[in-house]
Amino acid sequence: MRRPPLRRLLAVLLPMGVVATPLTPASAATFNVTEAEWGASSTVGSFAWAIDQSNNTPGLDVISLQAAGGLINVDNATTLPSIGFNTFIGSFTDSVQIEGNNIRLEGDPVIISSGGLVFNKTNPSKPRQSDVVVRNAYSFGRVADGVSIQIKNLVVDGLNGFLEVGKNAAVSVSNTIFRNSVPYFANGGNNYAPNGFIQADDGTTINLDKVVLEKLNPFFEGIFQAEFAFDAAIAASKAVINISDSIIRGSSTTYGALSLLGGTANIVSSVITGSAGGLSVRDFDGVDGVMNVVNSLLRFENSMSSAIARIQAFAGGEANLTATTIQANGLYVDTNGGSCSVPSSDPNYLCNGSPLQAFSGGTIRLKESAVSAINMDLALVQDPYSETYAPFGNPSFGDLLSDANSYVQPTATLSGPALQTLFNQPGLLTDGVPYVLDASGLLYSPLPEGAVPAGPLLAVILDADGANQLINPIDGSVITKDVYGNPRTAFGTRDIGAVQGTQVPGPLPIFGLGAALGWSRRLRNRVRKSR
Repeated sequence: MRRPPLRRLLAVLLPMGVVATPLTPASAATFNVTEAEWGASSTVGSFAWAIDQSNNTPGLDVISLQAAGGLINVDNATTLPSIGFNTFIGSFTDSVQIEGNNIRLEGDPVIISSGGLVFNKTNPSKPRQSDVVVRNAYSFGRVADGVSIQIKNLVVDGLNGFLEVGKNAAVSVSNTIFRNSVPYFANGGNNYAPNGFIQADDGTTINLDKVVLEKLNPFFEGIFQAEFAFDAAIAASKAVINISDSIIRGSSTTYGALSLLGGTANIVSSVITGSAGGLSVRDFDGVDGVMNVVNSLLRFENSMSSAIARIQAFAGGEANLTATTIQANGLYVDTNGGSCSVPSSDPNYLCNGSPLQAFSGGTIRLKESAVSAINMDLALVQDPYSETYAPFGNPSFGDLLSDANSYVQPTATLSGPALQTLFNQPGLLTDGVPYVLDASGLLYSPLPEGAVPAGPLLAVILDADGANQLINPIDGSVITKDVYGNPRTAFGTRDIGAVQGTQVPGPLPIFGLGAALGWSRRLRNRVRKSR
């Protein structure tokens, strides 16, 4: 089995921005990819050939995908030479811009179990040693130290990972879909070699704009039984990560959305939902870890492990949630088969901290944000909002903080006054029902209507077009749209959270929102058309 680098293991198990500038092109060339197979560096017109040509041509070259039929297949690719095994088929050693032109980069990985069952990218299963790998799941590319790479208008389907990024590099990905990832890979009998969407090393800057990550199935395993050390689609160390107008949703229950070990992450106007949802931030190697989540919606659901269904800050890390909506339904949170007891002082990680967990000096701050947790008693989650944990038996504490313009929903174990004390904010809003449930009373209404704010969240932020404008931390611009593309303010006020419900005078939410799914409508249409 592929093991994470030792430094990474130490990073997550310890107790507790440099911006790369794109190179100025000395010369530039365009290499057109016309072949429908990945090919080799000697195959003119193949993707492998274009990468090799670009690497050997100084300057910011362009690789333009022009394959007939709109598809490039990677099943017959050859992995890069390295010590041991790896799953990557492309190596970028010089700066390049890849024009995807809506081409699909596609693999069809397959394994067959000892019982004869066939698993592929659409009905995935974690590989076992007794399985037979019929076709490997390859990963797209490694980016060398200091290299700048821009990718846009690409659909990636049925690969393993996407990019492994070296130090002080710069990566920009826009209008791109990455889906149906699986870790099938024959590597000496283990058949298992998981990779994330992006792994970013020290000093790297990653910009993701209008990106969709969905149906991610790496089947990652816990690290040394440390439940809080979950892996993620985007894993970064001492890097800058900017995510805007994007969607992250997935199928794996052991996989978070973003794990940041030192550095800065900005998540703006994005939706993170489904099973691939957790966010984790910590200080590392003398570098502060700061995660800013602004005007975004996080919804933890779909049979998700309690260890992943959370935003966590530890080892000095800070998570700042501004104008953000968080919804967590205990009905779908797995606490290891009900191993928690009621009432309980059990420090078990799974029994506490879903959806908010701060420990070991970590801090989570709410500003104009709404946190809703329902049915947590059914999942036996003791403290959905927790600022204590005892990793490896060593008690540690963090801080949950809030302004007076945020809302946190009481639970069976935490009353409104108890929450005001916990968040060190006597003005914290806790009364009323923040979101509409379905007829059963057990589920949030389907998105987007299920995230439209109700009574206690409406028109709370005053002078929203003036002194209290909502600012994008990536570029300093004023945010004028909510997470679904509707006007962010109404009549000079703004609702708590990421969704604006007050489109008419008075405290009446509009639940039709026919235009809500029009958020990034072209992006959503591309998702449907590419399936």
